[in-house]
Amino acid sequence: MKKNFILLFFTIFISIITIYFFLYIYTLVNFNKDTAYKFESRKALNFHKKYTQKLHHIRWIGAKRNKLSDYLFSEITPFKETKKNILFHGDSWSALLTDPDFFYNESEVFVKNFSKKNNLGFVNAGTTSYSPTLMKLQLEILEEDFNIKPNIIVAYIDQSDLGDENCRYKDKKILKNNKIIGVKTESYTGDPFDYTKIYGVSEVLLKKHNKLLTAYNLLNFNIKYKYIKTRNKNIDKLKKFIKDDFKKVKSKKCHWFDIENYLYKSTKEEINLFKKSMRNYINYIESKENIENLIIVTFPHKKHILEFVNSPNQKYKYNISNLIDEVSKSSKKTFHLNFTKLIERKEILINEVDYLEDYQSHITPNFYKNHFIKKITEQIIYNTN
Repeated sequence: MKKNFILLFFTIFISIITIYFFLYIYTLVNFNKDTAYKFESRKALNFHKKYTQKLHHIRWIGAKRNKLSDYLFSEITPFKETKKNILFHGDSWSALLTDPDFFYNESEVFVKNFSKKNNLGFVNAGTTSYSPTLMKLQLEILEEDFNIKPNIIVAYIDQSDLGDENCRYKDKKILKNNKIIGVKTESYTGDPFDYTKIYGVSEVLLKKHNKLLTAYNLLNFNIKYKYIKTRNKNIDKLKKFIKDDFKKVKSKKCHWFDIENYLYKSTKEEINLFKKSMRNYINYIESKENIENLIIVTFPHKKHILEFVNSPNQKYKYNISNLIDEVSKSSKKTFHLNFTKLIERKEILINEVDYLEDYQSHITPNFYKNHFIKKITEQIIYNTN
């Protein structure tokens, strides 16, 4: 019996060592592939970590960033006290204006020329999946840490913000004295906004050991990462298994189809949560003396337009534009640039081909420049005269 136990122990031990050895060889051979996305400096890594802890996530590291602040905002023309200064922010719709990974650079050139001609400072802080809760936190950080104090804010509120507020950020808010001071970041989840693995890989690479030692450290990190990720996932399932009376064990995800579903079906509580987040955002702006005007921009997704869907059942039930009208009607500083109404009144003509073939209904670079950005700049001029 004792001999069998010793034999089993050594068999398991040798198997583990053998598997580890082959994993090490694999890591060494695929070194460049496994380290494609990484921070180039410790300053960049620490900057990204710092603001992700407060803002759930900031801009992706894959795009070229000329300076650290580019992870939070892009300066199109500099802010100065002698100018009217414009801050544009929101989700990917606003981020596209200055994102080097996409093809909207003509719009950026248009805005730069527009700003210079009218003596305006213009900064774009658009970040993918930002909704009112994160936008308010972002405004506080831009003012406190970067002295960005705009006179006019252009805030793009996307249709997906209803789902983002309820699915992605509702349970991650960090409160102090009943005030939201941050939104928890993702950790060991595999979520698109979980930077844990990128941070860990970057930490290993920035130590700049030789390749053999670096591969060893990378393998150990990857084993630890997968272990913690699997453990947390199973613990989360167990908690839900117990909490939901043994009926639901599937982990909650916030992929696009989960976010989109709120536009088809939302409870009164979910609608009110979004409206509350939006009111908090508007009230914060109302309290700032330097901010003279808030231009809220909304745009219909493809499934809001009946002629662009295959059946009436595919048309979204909720349009965020209507909720913005309700929330902003008593605001003294706010103007709602409602593209849904402009399209319904035929003031702007849109065809199905003006939408990209993506789930989020982004519009083409040409339509973005010739209609979306152009209308926004017209409204800015109206508010600066």
